[in-house]
Amino acid sequence: MGDRANINFVERDGGELYFYTHWHGTELPKILARALDRGRDRWTDESYLARIIFSEMIKEEIEDTTGFGISTYRGDYEYSDLVVNCADLDVRDREGNVLMFDEFIEEYK
Repeated sequence: MGDRANINFVERDGGELYFYTHWHGTELPKILARALDRGRDRWTDESYLARIIFSEMIKEEIEDTTGFGISTYRGDYEYSDLVVNCADLDVRDREGNVLMFDEFIEEYK
């Protein structure tokens, strides 16, 4: 049981990270929209943007030892991945729509 989902964070050089949540998959689009909005001045700074996104995911549960993860492979899931493309500054949502960061924020916040 759970509410599992991933954000696939794709760097400009093609490197990938996956941010996993066990319990907040349904909320993940809103969480990502908040992170992108808060991190506007770091959209082109991948290491900062990655940290901002994961921090937004874990902010209420930062000291927990379960429920979230970071890896180079896809974790367990119930939903399609949200794909953050750092080269084009866009997100592929769960319906397969590709939205620029600003558009994604407006759609999901």
